Amino acid sequence: MTAAAEKIVVHPSKYAIRIHDPDPMPEPAPPASSDVPIADTLGWDTVFAINLPHVNDALRQPGSAPGDFSQIFSSAYAIAGIFGTWQVTMGGDGQDIYLLVPVANGTLDFNGSTYDIAGGLATVMINFDYVPGVPKAAPIPGDAKGISHQLETKTTTSDPTNQPIAAVVQFVFPEGSKASGNTPTNRALVQGALTQWFIDNLERFQHVFSTVNLAEKADKASFQWLKPSLTGYAYADGTKPENSLLGVLTTTQRRSIADLSHQIAPSAIPSGAQSGFLISAQLFLKQSVLPGLPHAFKKASASDFQLTNHGSEITLAPGVSVDVNDIEYGGTTYHPKMSSFNLVINDTEIVTNMVVDVDVSPGISVTIMMTNYQTLTLVTKTDGTQTLGYKATRPPRHTYVKHVAAWVKITTAILSLLVAIIGAVVAGPGAALADAIIIGIIVAIIIGIIVGIELIIEDVIAKGVAEAMPSINPMVYAATDPIVWPTAASSFTLTSAGLNGALQFGGTLNFPTPQGTPLALAPPLRGRRSKATKPRRS
Repeated sequence: MTAAAEKIVVHPSKYAIRIHDPDPMPEPAPPASSDVPIADTLGWDTVFAINLPHVNDALRQPGSAPGDFSQIFSSAYAIAGIFGTWQVTMGGDGQDIYLLVPVANGTLDFNGSTYDIAGGLATVMINFDYVPGVPKAAPIPGDAKGISHQLETKTTTSDPTNQPIAAVVQFVFPEGSKASGNTPTNRALVQGALTQWFIDNLERFQHVFSTVNLAEKADKASFQWLKPSLTGYAYADGTKPENSLLGVLTTTQRRSIADLSHQIAPSAIPSGAQSGFLISAQLFLKQSVLPGLPHAFKKASASDFQLTNHGSEITLAPGVSVDVNDIEYGGTTYHPKMSSFNLVINDTEIVTNMVVDVDVSPGISVTIMMTNYQTLTLVTKTDGTQTLGYKATRPPRHTYVKHVAAWVKITTAILSLLVAIIGAVVAGPGAALADAIIIGIIVAIIIGIIVGIELIIEDVIAKGVAEAMPSINPMVYAATDPIVWPTAASSFTLTSAGLNGALQFGGTLNFPTPQGTPLALAPPLRGRRSKATKPRRS
């Protein structure tokens, strides 16, 4: 190609187009990196999390925990006293929960002497369990109420010696305490006695940390994929109580939890939110993106697209091509055809790649590669309800390759025609598809049904998201209502939405303002055990 020919490749569409350059257009720089870690669901379908202060607000309610204790080993060794307010404290991980249990007043009697242990702090490791227990096989959805399972303290074990239901891992006094029990020997004696007390009396701790309704039948069948089938829980330690989390983990559609780890991403709650709700990227792709995608194309069907790469990518089915909107130039109609397509969720972006082929004239065709980068946002509609919108995260990327038969002579006129056709495809069906695809995806997750999506897509393109996109409120209610936190004063109300390794919603449950003096944190564990040496529960 001559230098003169190179100069004619600027098209008024202002899209970046390169004519037969062996070096492709550089990929646009990714969005500025964030310090917020990715909020992956770690194999679970949904995650619903609140932070530690809100967990402990419920524990302050009268009757939440036992108020007194007494453990007699012999006439020479006994403890007794009154507990202060219990709380979940930092230090736990996964299914291991640490309680901080203060001794408001108490004594240790040992070998004829009585020691004051008031002010001591016991750190107790326990596990939770659902009551009734979660079945191994997910039940078939029955009625609108489902089967209620309460997250409570685990009080049974099949191996009391190696897997006790409770262990006091530390008993300490605040710095400067003058209590007579504050000696290494006395602390060890109290720690052992309290461990036995917790093992014998943990069933008195009947606080319900959360309630999950399994096998609930959705009011709208199109939202059944959001209803929990099986459940677990996990704790994630942060740098302070406000970013330490307790989460309810679920699978949907009767998927097994046998191979899943009971872990939760520390960033499950977005910054500034009271709580966070996650839908896994794989579930989002399967239940929203895949059903909504064909409706962005006027000449595509559901069978044209498939999930691949372990459910993390959507591509065209083998041997399939899809006609896209015709373009006209110079009195001639051209018929672009999409020969390749893939869509992935790249942490915070939806990335779509389309390859479109156009036969220009005998012996000449062009292949256009178009990549779009978009994400989801929360939008307040003109009627005051909320919905999902979208925005570009970086400029689109367009490259092309021309195919010319050996017998065709390339002229300036032919090059000008190629540039015009490329520009028309990119600015016409290419740009329209970029919008239609993301709108179709959003509509599919919001309303859960695919009937009439094409009309909604056209309406949103014409009037805008705030005016024409359906409200997301019914979908959010269907997803979060089966999980109840004890002091929540309302259903989950959105404050943010976006992609962050999963479809992540931040929200408020209108928890009451904490009452009373915040409880002191437990001191750092002395000789803190590693995960490998913690007692494990069955």
